[in-house]
Amino acid sequence: MANAPAAKKSLRQTVTRTARNRTKMKAVRELRKEIEAAIEEKKDTKELVSKLFKAIDKATKANVLHKNTAARMKSRFQKMTNASAK
Repeated sequence: MANAPAAKKSLRQTVTRTARNRTKMKAVRELRKEIEAAIEEKKDTKELVSKLFKAIDKATKANVLHKNTAARMKSRFQKMTNASAK
């Protein structure tokens, strides 16, 4: 356990930031799973993809995701949805 006041504050900040980051990443993960399920069922994914892109952009803006990781994720899901539309 942290003894110094600065270490205690650091611990509090870490807990807060971890919780915030988890909620943002959970939103991304849940939407990814929904899209993958919709693609398997051959459903329309246009709405879900826009929601996923919005969640990815929010996570990137909050520095939860690196911008290149976000771009790669968006690119891959766009490819998947385009392939399933054909």
